[in-house]
Amino acid sequence: MRPLTKAGLGLVAIIGLVQALAVMALTWPLAGVRTWLLLYWQPAHWVLFGLAAFVGLAFLIMLLVAVLRPSTTTKLVLANDRGDLSVSKQAVENAVAKAVAAAHPVKGVTVDATMHKTQVKQATIDAYSLEPTNLKTQVEGIEATAQGKLERLLGVPVKKIKVNLHPGTKAPGNAARVL
Repeated sequence: MRPLTKAGLGLVAIIGLVQALAVMALTWPLAGVRTWLLLYWQPAHWVLFGLAAFVGLAFLIMLLVAVLRPSTTTKLVLANDRGDLSVSKQAVENAVAKAVAAAHPVKGVTVDATMHKTQVKQATIDAYSLEPTNLKTQVEGIEATAQGKLERLLGVPVKKIKVNLHPGTKAPGNAARVL
C-alpha cells in the first residue's frame, strides 16, 4: 500500500474514532463528560457535525471507488465469433517473459500483469541486463517486444507497459535466463 494511501486511511480512522467517542460521550449517561462538553465547550455541536460530515464524505468516496472502479481478474476473456477464450494471467506473464528473454540480452525476467475482464491494463517487467550500456535503448526494445507479443497473443492492445531494467551486476545469483 502506498504511504499516501496509508496516511489517508489513518486520518479517516482517527477522525472516525474521535467522532464516535464524542457521540458516545454525548449519548451515554456520562454526566461529567456530557456536562463539560455541553456547558464549557459550546462549539461541540458544530465540531461533531463537521466530523460526522467528514466521515460521511469519506465513506461515500470509498463506496464510489468500490462500486465504480473496475476489478482485476486472473483470467482474461477474449470473445470472437466462434466463442469465448479464457487466458490465465500466468500464461500471459510466462509468454511475455519468454519473449523478452529470447529477444534481449537479459536474465531474471519477471512479469506482473494487471488484467481486467477483457483487457490488459498494465504489464510490469523486471529484468537484469547483461549489457550495462545503453539501458534506455534496451528498455525501449523490451517495451516494443512485450507490446508486440501481447498484441499478437491476445489481439488487444495493452494500456501501459512498465520496464524496470537493472544492471546485470546487481542480478541475484539464482536469476536464470528463461529460454
